[in-house]
Amino acid sequence: MSTSMAIAAVTATLQSLISNRVAAEPIASVIGAVSVTSLPPDRITLTGTNDPDQINLFLHQITRNQGWANVDLPSRNSRGERIATPPLTVDLHYLISVYGSSPYYAELLLGELMQVLHENPVLSRATIETALSPTTPPTDFPTELANSGIADQLEKIRLTPGILNAEEISKLWAAMQAKFRPTVAYQASTLIIENNAVTKPALPVARRLGYGVPLDSAVIQSIVVTDQPGEPVVPGVSVDILGYRLDNEDLIITMNGGDVTALATEISDTKITLLLPTPMVAGIYSGVVAVKIIHQMLMSDPESLHIGQESNTETFMLRPLVSTAVTVDDSELIEGVTYRSGTFTSTIDPRVARRQSVSLLLNEYQPPTTRSPRAYRIKAPDGNGLDPEIIDTDTVEFSFSGVAEGEYLVRVQVDGAESLLSTDGDGYFFQPRISL
Repeated sequence: MSTSMAIAAVTATLQSLISNRVAAEPIASVIGAVSVTSLPPDRITLTGTNDPDQINLFLHQITRNQGWANVDLPSRNSRGERIATPPLTVDLHYLISVYGSSPYYAELLLGELMQVLHENPVLSRATIETALSPTTPPTDFPTELANSGIADQLEKIRLTPGILNAEEISKLWAAMQAKFRPTVAYQASTLIIENNAVTKPALPVARRLGYGVPLDSAVIQSIVVTDQPGEPVVPGVSVDILGYRLDNEDLIITMNGGDVTALATEISDTKITLLLPTPMVAGIYSGVVAVKIIHQMLMSDPESLHIGQESNTETFMLRPLVSTAVTVDDSELIEGVTYRSGTFTSTIDPRVARRQSVSLLLNEYQPPTTRSPRAYRIKAPDGNGLDPEIIDTDTVEFSFSGVAEGEYLVRVQVDGAESLLSTDGDGYFFQPRISL
């Protein structure tokens, strides 16, 4: 790749290539000394009676090379450190103008410079090295250009004629505020300029290990309570994971990402039975629980177990088991009705996470038919009453006020999963109840 001196090095190489050509026969014997410069056109001296015998290269535009634009994109490692830096890839656009002191001199110079650029469509290493390391450097020639690196580029620099219509030429010369002279356009491409940003390259791959995994992963079709499909799932019951291709020598069963393989009491290709403990496994909370089957396989060197295939994810609703006590702190009689204030304390399994939404639900038990039944929703305090450093609890306190005295059916709702109510022989809810 080239360095940041590459742009100046290309201009110097073109200037040297053209200078050597016009200094040789037959131009030298016809015109004599010809000056080859790389100035803005407005700085060409045209104050004399005749124009100077001169060829001028003007770099008027630089564009990004589209062919190399997306090569070696920037990338970073997991720590955000740069591990690759793309080069700057550009094309150089030149206007080459000719000036002549006598009739036809400008045309002679124009033909000669176009011929030399036609004969050298690619700047060779020898041409570049000769131009950038001259035996007798011109005045003010920057010798550092020899270290520009353009001679060693993977992509050689190619010269192609450009096409400028009358409108483009008019706009360019008007912008430069210079007198128009015969001009041709050339493009030099591509310059690949090295990025000097510090990177942290990774080590190469020492060994390549490939593994084939058959397309026969486990499939979970449903999750139901053992021998009681359709019944709610609570801690303490057995559930069946039903599907196919479930069994595997190195099997992992996960719930919400946690390993619960130890809960399995029966494993077959079409069914896995899990006995949910009470209290529930740490990290598994009431609400929607996601289940996945993972089949491991030996990989790496030395070989160790890695995830080979994963089943689809199937979910079930885990409802909480709850027992609730009440402490009444105050009573108030309003229009013949006594209203209580105090605290409900609920013990909940699974434990309740600080982030979960928890409410206590009261429904009046066997209300009189002369009025509507009373019902209350009491929300748990922010963070379920937990300090920021505590993640979960098995006890939640619900402060209440203005609850009419009476007997109530009690439920607790955790992230939409409600504790269960029992029914009597007639199918009516009757437990658990609490009296105020």
